[in-house]
Amino acid sequence: MKPIIGIVMRPEVNQNSRNILGLYKEVSEAILLCGGNVLAIIPPHLEKLNAEEKENLYQIIDLCDGIILEGGDDFYDYDMVICKYVYDKDIPTLGICLGMQIMACLFDGEMLSLKDSFHNQKGISYVHDIHIVSSSLLYKILGKEKVTVNSRHKCYIKKTSLFVSAFYNDIIEAVEDPFKRFFVGVQYHPEDMITYDTLERSLFENFLAVCRGD
Repeated sequence: MKPIIGIVMRPEVNQNSRNILGLYKEVSEAILLCGGNVLAIIPPHLEKLNAEEKENLYQIIDLCDGIILEGGDDFYDYDMVICKYVYDKDIPTLGICLGMQIMACLFDGEMLSLKDSFHNQKGISYVHDIHIVSSSLLYKILGKEKVTVNSRHKCYIKKTSLFVSAFYNDIIEAVEDPFKRFFVGVQYHPEDMITYDTLERSLFENFLAVCRGD
């Protein structure tokens, strides 16, 4: 049975200036390519959720074997609600870019704006190296202390109480909780890399294996 992976949809504005909710095609394709099924999770709204709205959201999350917190520009109350719930329930979770920042901010994180555009380079396969802590789950998955990644973000995490598993200079590039089944966030975009980088494909494959209960 293929695991069901919930992807939290994010608010966007389309070319006709209409407010929409969407998910990134590359993320859903990465899940499908690596052997999972996708369930889009629609947040009720962007304001603070009441108790009933939270319970409705939990009911949908409970249908999933794993959750992806994908990238975007801003995060909202529902992001923190979802992140705390999956953490408390030990539901395997992969955070990407903003998703990693949400994880970090939930645990005493501080997020700041980047002052240069070096880390916000769209369409470039490899931008910079990251250094991976050898005791981390990320190292166990990728098998290297240094890998080269893409980079597409305008903010960064300055600090967090989560375990920092990778960094580039003073920028946190990955976080995790070693006491959870899979609670890993990366600052870069592995979903864009799986067609040309087998290491980043292995990140999705390992995540899905945990979701399957392998």
